[in-house]
Amino acid sequence: MEELKTVDENIIGECIGVSHALGDLRKALDEVDVCLDKRKYSEASRLGYGKVSSAFIFLQRTLGGLQHAYGQKEKLVSEIALESGVGVYEKVEPFVDDILDSSKELSEEEKAKNKEARKYDEETTKIKKR
Repeated sequence: MEELKTVDENIIGECIGVSHALGDLRKALDEVDVCLDKRKYSEASRLGYGKVSSAFIFLQRTLGGLQHAYGQKEKLVSEIALESGVGVYEKVEPFVDDILDSSKELSEEEKAKNKEARKYDEETTKIKKR
């Protein structure tokens, strides 16, 4: 059971990282968009090679971490299937998913909270840049 908790926490932690990386990439792309609107092409290009590419690399790395964490879950499900004598991954996975918070779909309220948190973060960033 402790292994399941660890896997669950790893997946959730990696999701947080991916969300953060997505936010960074959106901000960088928004800056490029502003530069294009203002016809500051040189600055847009600089941002593309700097902030945008850096944010994209960060996103790739966080997605790699998420893939690794999910792989740990799949490995654990396989081990449980073998040790339990069931032997079939697909028969065990639903039971594991029922235990893991990271496998549960977010409610509309949770989605709204996450969206609001992103808006707050974006507003905070704008205020800091002024």
